[in-house]
Amino acid sequence: LVSEDEAVLGFTSAMVWLAVMTVITALLSEYVVSTIEAASESWELSVSFISIILIPIVGNAAEHAGAIIFAFKNKLVSRIRSSGPVHTH
Repeated sequence: LVSEDEAVLGFTSAMVWLAVMTVITALLSEYVVSTIEAASESWELSVSFISIILIPIVGNAAEHAGAIIFAFKNKLVSRIRSSGPVHTH
């Protein structure tokens, strides 16, 4: 068992992990940007439309599918409760 006060990673290994993950994130981000630009030219859509409209819709597809499945099973109330606090102002 690991106590709550005991560090799992040391400072040096944490910094190495941070650097490695930063490089991986930068590489993947560059890939995404180049893919969006290529798709923009191929589909004749603006980069802004793809970035602001299409990517968030595709990114939330699993959540949308879950909402539809719960709604069809008459569990809409449980789906609304599980999605977090609802503010109705």
